[in-house]
Amino acid sequence: PEDLRPEYFEGYDYFHIEGYLVQNQDLIAKAVQMARAAGCIISIDMASYNVVESNDAFLHNLVEKYVDIVFANETESRAFTKCGDPVKALEEISGLCSVAVVKVGKDGSWVRSAGEQYYIPAWPAKPVDGTGAGDTYAAGFLYAHSMGLPIKACGEIGSIIAARVVEVVGTKIDVPRWKAAKQEIRALIEKING
Repeated sequence: PEDLRPEYFEGYDYFHIEGYLVQNQDLIAKAVQMARAAGCIISIDMASYNVVESNDAFLHNLVEKYVDIVFANETESRAFTKCGDPVKALEEISGLCSVAVVKVGKDGSWVRSAGEQYYIPAWPAKPVDGTGAGDTYAAGFLYAHSMGLPIKACGEIGSIIAARVVEVVGTKIDVPRWKAAKQEIRALIEKING
């Protein structure tokens, strides 16, 4: 934490927290204060139900005071809310932040913001390896959010990119899949913009 400087956060719109880092609570506590002071939108990916369980009080405090966007999968949302139903967990999380996302793997995701709630089906894919799907979903979602797109479109763009990463082993999407994803995203944005 002592290595952090306010200028590290200046000029950025978003500060994203990879959930495994919350185990260094002093670092994250200082980072979110600096990010908030710099005017950043703060998002967090919960990372793992074990991380949520072992940092429960800290995570609740963090989300309630600083976090704008929460990404959680089904088991992480259950650990955070103590609620087994992902939709009810989504509702509970959305009461603590501006945007809540609960990913339910091959079954898609749920997004909620300002009372609007949407189910986002998983984008069609030929899955080979799930590694990186959650992180890639968050990247697509945040990209769309940064463009000011509606919350439903943010989830759909997250789903498009996640579908491409599950089609390869590991986390590196090949060029043809990136081209396909970009075309699908452009088509979706054109449809939204009419």
